[in-house]
Parts: sequence; structure tokens; C-alpha cells
Amino acid sequence: MKRAIILMMVVVVATALVIACGGGGGGSKGLATGGFTKTVADVTDNTWGAPFYTMASYEQHLYRAADINGSGYIESISLRYAGDEPATACPDVSIMMGNSSAIILTTTFADNIEQGRGALETVLSSGPLTIPSGSAGDYFTISLDTPFLYNGVDNLIVYFEVPVACDNNLLLAADTATYSDIALWNGTGAATGSLYDHHLNAKFTFEGGDNTQDYGGVNNNFWPFSSELPRTQNLYLASDIDGSGPITGLAFQLNQVSTEQTYTYSVTMGHTTLSALAATYADNYDAGSPVTLASAATFTVPAGIPAGEWFWVPLPDRTFKYNGSDNLIVEVEVTAGTGDIDLRETDIPGTRAWGYAGNDVADNVDSTAYHVKLRFNGGPMQVITNGGVTGYFPPFGFPGDDFIMQTLYDNTALGTSGRITEFSFRLGADSTAFDHPDLNLVLGNTTLASLAGTSLAGNIESGRTAAFSGTLSIPAGLKAGDWVTVPLTTPFNYDATKNLVVQWDGPPNLSGIVSIGHTENSGRYTGHVQANLSDRTSDTGNSYDLIYDISLTLD
Repeated sequence: MKRAIILMMVVVVATALVIACGGGGGGSKGLATGGFTKTVADVTDNTWGAPFYTMASYEQHLYRAADINGSGYIESISLRYAGDEPATACPDVSIMMGNSSAIILTTTFADNIEQGRGALETVLSSGPLTIPSGSAGDYFTISLDTPFLYNGVDNLIVYFEVPVACDNNLLLAADTATYSDIALWNGTGAATGSLYDHHLNAKFTFEGGDNTQDYGGVNNNFWPFSSELPRTQNLYLASDIDGSGPITGLAFQLNQVSTEQTYTYSVTMGHTTLSALAATYADNYDAGSPVTLASAATFTVPAGIPAGEWFWVPLPDRTFKYNGSDNLIVEVEVTAGTGDIDLRETDIPGTRAWGYAGNDVADNVDSTAYHVKLRFNGGPMQVITNGGVTGYFPPFGFPGDDFIMQTLYDNTALGTSGRITEFSFRLGADSTAFDHPDLNLVLGNTTLASLAGTSLAGNIESGRTAAFSGTLSIPAGLKAGDWVTVPLTTPFNYDATKNLVVQWDGPPNLSGIVSIGHTENSGRYTGHVQANLSDRTSDTGNSYDLIYDISLTLD
């Protein structure tokens, strides 16, 4: 049966996905799944005559995380006709995707993949493919057999294999001015190929995940998170968001290294038909009633988050169902604050109305467009700290005594409340077959900013849940950077107004060593791990300044 290819029109996504051994999927709070599309390399100055061509084609294309500006499950890829094209039939096409550390491609196919960022995965299985006729500038969409979990931190490799010639030379639109060595091709399936500068115009459609609105600027603005107690509204165009569905999280990008600051705040979202904001806040919501997602809530931004990274603002009260056709207003009002947090923004006229808390009319409307992430329900909630996967053995790497270990995750690294049904950690090395018996995973909430070494039990202040107890089995053949999923026997209700404690305890590791991806940073993660590696019944532990990469599935 030929797989359907359709012209790119409106994206509608309806179902959540769960991946068994590749990290968390799902959404939160029983909501429908959201979706969005990210366009990459939209400039066209050249054409590319593969992979759908009258000869065999084997090729890799590299897309950088900063150009994709999104993360979650990629369920389709769309490519652009360079000219008016007839229908094209290809007897055998397969597509693979992988997270990659490559900045440019090398001439050896194998060197560009699986360098510690996870396995290359087949997303379109080998089989016939028919692409319909289309006009120059239009996109056609290939729906994937298996959605690919793209993490948004690493770069993305898209690998086409077309071993049998198609019946038409389908020319695709490409940008050759921006990057060098972005495409690798040969026509034989050999281990090496030729490098090209052709960056294929592409669209990636996500089923849930984090939709980044980054306009490319590096300007600095310390509102709305300020002791000056601001009230700000920001406008985000539907054409930029290019998605719809329940929004369950909101993050802002830092322009300078964070200092520790605490705020009492409210967050409101609503629809508008306006293309530029007016001074009266209420009048800007002209397409339905706004929704308050956080009312007089309090959170703390920790010190040491680097410039360019993001922090999540807890939204404990509601979610917002974005309709995808109207523009979006994001309003933040701060009623108490200890200091200033410098945010990254780009100047776009009419995008911000600003004044002071308690006022109904803004003092001014200006061009301050904050960079934000909008979390659409259906993707995993991941903590990947720097894109690297450095191996660290505890809690699984000691053949000696029993152990107990806790790790703290700040709510500003998580962002979304909900029922956690799966917990995944990222491998720091390729796996061998491994069984760890009598292992316990406990999850809990805490208000602590760092863990106490003198009372491990006291570090979990509420919601203590024995989420998993039994034998953890890891198969051989997983790659460094892959996710290992722990299927929780008891779900855990995470409260995003608090931090998360993850506690492991178990007997000695007698069957092997599992290396876990992590980041060490004494300035940012001070006291985020407490461990007693000789006595699992102990209530005391030693402090370590590191964090593990995790992925959480919310239902």
C-alpha cells in the first residue's frame, strides 16, 4: 500500500503517545494533545535533486536546535517543491532521525550519528511512497510511522534512504547561503559521501511539546520579574506559534546569569484579534474571556542559570486552550519581588503593554517581545541540562554496599503540574544487559532549595510516593543518550509550585554498571544530590553538586 502524502495545510493533532523504552510521552491533567509546526530554512535560493530522484539516493540532512526552536514528538516532516512538479512515485523509501552533537557533517555517514545523543531511529519504514503533484513554494507532508522524540537541545539528523530510483526528478527548495556542509549524499549506499551546503526547506510537526518563540534578538529587559512590581501583556501572533491545543507551561529566556529572586505573581492568557496591543489591558482580550493560570502564586528563580537558558513559571491553577487562529496574549503581574531577572527580548512594535501592578491601563505600549516557550500538552517534561551526556555510575555503579540517593529538581526546570506515570533517565554509555533487583524509586515534593544531608526522610515534605519497587531490567544494545523508562507502579502527583525529589535505594550492583547522563556544576546545582552509598537504611548522606538528565510522562 502506498503511504499518503498530503499538501501542508492546517495541523490538527488529536492523540497522545507513549513510547515504551525511549523516554516520556503523554500529557497532563487528562487533556487533549496539542500540536505545532516549526519551519526551518524557509529561505530558498537553490534546488536539491534528491532524495526523490531518478537514481538511488542515500543522504543525511542536519538541522540545528536553534533553528528548529521546538521539542517533543515529531509526527511528520514537510518538504518544499522548488518548482511545479508532477506526481512522483518511489518504490522504496525509508527515513531515520537522530539527536546529534554535529555542528557540520563529516563525509562519513556513521560519524554524524550516535555520538552519545541516542540511537538513530527508523521513523518511516522501508516501502513505497507517492508524492502528489504540487506547485512551486508549496509543501508536501510525509506522516511518520513512528514519531521521533526530539529533545530540542541537540541538533537533528534526518537520514533518507532511497535505494531504488523514483519515476521523476523531484526538485526540492533549499537554502545554500546560511550553512556549509549541512547535507551528505551518495548514490550507492557507501560508507562515505560528498558534502553540500543545501539546507532543505522543511517543516516539523510536533504532537505536544515545547514551542519556542525565539525571535533572534539578544536585547535585555528586567521586567516583568522585578521588585518594581510590573504588569505586562505580551502579544504572540498565531502565524508565529503555528499550533493549537492546551498550553500547560510557560518559560522565559534569560539574557544574563540569574541571581536568586522570589516573586508573587499572576499569569493570565487570552485570545485577541489585535495585531498590536492597546493601553487598556482588558480591551486587548477581544476574542473571548481570558483565563488566569496562576493567581497570587509564589516561586523562586535559583541563582546560576546561564544566559540564554530558560526558566519555567509554575502555572498551578489552570491550563489555557489555545485555538490556533487568534493571536495569543500572555500577561504577567508581579505583586511582590526581591529583585530583578534580566530577560532576553527582540524589538517588535506593538507587542508589549506595560505598567504597574494594580493598574488597569498601561503606561505605554512598546516593542519588547520576550522570548518564551509555550508547552503544549502531549510531550514529555525533560531536564537536559547542557546537551552533553557525561556518564556517572551512582545509583547503579557500586558493587559494594547498599545505597540510598536523592536528587533535587527545581520547579523552574520542570514547569508543569500533573500525574507522573513514567520516569526515564538518560544513559551515559551504551548498555549491556543488566538487572538490578530490589530497587525502590520514591518521588516527592519539597520547598527546599538544596537537600539536607542530615535528614533524607525530611527532604521529602509532601506527596511521598513509592512509585516503583522491584527489578529494573535494561536490555543490551541501547546507545549513550537513549532513555531508559521505569514504568511506575504507582503514579506520582507532582505540584509545580514545589521542587521535585527523586530517591533511589537498593542493594549492591552485582550484575553490571549503568552510566547515567548528568551535569556537574557547583555554582548551579549545589547540594542537589545527597547520597549514602553504604547503608540504604541511613537517614544521612553526603552532598554532591550535580544533576541527572530525566524525562517525565504526565497523563
